[in-house]
Amino acid sequence: MGGEDDLTPGEAAGGQFGYCVAVSGDRAIVGTPYADGGSTDRGAAYLFGANRTPTSAELLAASDTGVSSTDNVTSLDNSTDGDRLQFFDTTGNDTFTASPTDARLTGPAGSNILYIATTDLGIPTYKWDTVRAYSQVGGYDKAYLTGSTGADTFSGCGKPRTTYPGLGRLTGTGYFLEVYQFEEVSANLLTGNDTANLYDGSANDYFWAKLGAAVLTDGTVNDTTGDLVTPNTYYYKVYGFDSAASDHVNVYGTSGGTNTKRVITPLDYLLATYGSWTDAP
Repeated sequence: MGGEDDLTPGEAAGGQFGYCVAVSGDRAIVGTPYADGGSTDRGAAYLFGANRTPTSAELLAASDTGVSSTDNVTSLDNSTDGDRLQFFDTTGNDTFTASPTDARLTGPAGSNILYIATTDLGIPTYKWDTVRAYSQVGGYDKAYLTGSTGADTFSGCGKPRTTYPGLGRLTGTGYFLEVYQFEEVSANLLTGNDTANLYDGSANDYFWAKLGAAVLTDGTVNDTTGDLVTPNTYYYKVYGFDSAASDHVNVYGTSGGTNTKRVITPLDYLLATYGSWTDAP
């Protein structure tokens, strides 16, 4: 459409214009899932091209949170050329979900949805090579990451650092997901030979391991399920281990505070702890 089709107020309101949006450079695709056209709730996708840059009002109608994207070529495509998509949350409670095929950030007042590889609502398949989400000060934010059926690696760093503050990262063949400063990060590793590297924080830390899951936090957890009971500054949980594969969990304890661990055997992954850890009573 190139941005030349007119969008009527009725379509914008009743059709839920802005339910999802994809942006790159001077182009944006805005989904309208319930737009009528030939049949009721047929849906439509509006492409705003270089000949018509979307207005601020149009883009704000699609989200209540910030987003940016960088495409290293002049078009969105499926090649590995360094395309980057970044989400910026609100100061309220936000939730970020991402996998190798899509990503979504939801805030207190609505959703900010950008697809990195999907044909939902008739939008062509686009791909970003790197997807990042940044949490602002304020609110309690959660991230849920899902890996692939191949070999994936998750890294969680509880210690605030200048370079990697509260980092949670899940990577695999063809995708790279990263979140910063989220209070809770959960990663489903699915099948394949997967690895999780968990780094403690600067205060008192607690590591919990059981069949099917591993948790590192500076809060308190339910020792039966590993679920968070009392939050503090960070909580990392990895799960979805494949007993038929060779999965690894590596836990690193550094100086600062006390490090306590509770390991409930048997495990369906290989566990290695580094540094000083004291068994929980």
